[in-house]
Amino acid sequence: MPLREDYEERKKQVEDYLIFLKGIERSTALPQVTPVQQKILYASAYLLLYNLIESTVTNCGKELDGTLSEISVAQLRNLTEAIRLHWLKHTSQYNKSEDKRLQGIQDLYDKLLDTTSLLEIKFDFDGTGNLDNKKIEEIMSKYGINTTMSRELETKIKKHVLDNMGTLQTIKHYRNALAHGEKSFAECGEHSVDKIQEIANTVFEYLEFIIGQIEDFIRDEKYLIGTNP
Repeated sequence: MPLREDYEERKKQVEDYLIFLKGIERSTALPQVTPVQQKILYASAYLLLYNLIESTVTNCGKELDGTLSEISVAQLRNLTEAIRLHWLKHTSQYNKSEDKRLQGIQDLYDKLLDTTSLLEIKFDFDGTGNLDNKKIEEIMSKYGINTTMSRELETKIKKHVLDNMGTLQTIKHYRNALAHGEKSFAECGEHSVDKIQEIANTVFEYLEFIIGQIEDFIRDEKYLIGTNP
């Protein structure tokens, strides 16, 4: 599924869930929900939000894979230093076991001899459960993708939501605390629906910025020398 289409589908799931939570909070016609049950439902919103974050970032990597994998080895010299270095590391498997490194060097040698072969480059956008804005921007910067955002958005992202954690850091914290059993759902459901909605809106704005940067990088061929100021 295309990057934006998948994002919009998952975003809609978050929005629908928040509408459901608001209905529970404000309706007297629904069956009685206990305070603990309400907190459990609220905490589940963070899992939906983290799912949206990680899927979007993963799909950004796939978009780059699909574009740059079609470039031939003959065009390697035209790629930016950041992309060339990533391709060399990926193909040579420099950080793998000795056997895999030897195989990687052989693969690298074969590809350099056959300049008509495709790069078949892969981008590591896997957050393995630890994605927040710092990690996302670190990944993108590694490949030379601009992550400079407006001051307004940066302020929203860094605004403390829980202790000293910003928006995405809070979501990551709750996701990991729930996934590893460090906290119960009731403990992670302290925020009101309005607060969760505010958090979600910031996530939507941030992810749409990230998607836009990836789309610009691909459309304007900023992976080529001379196109990425």
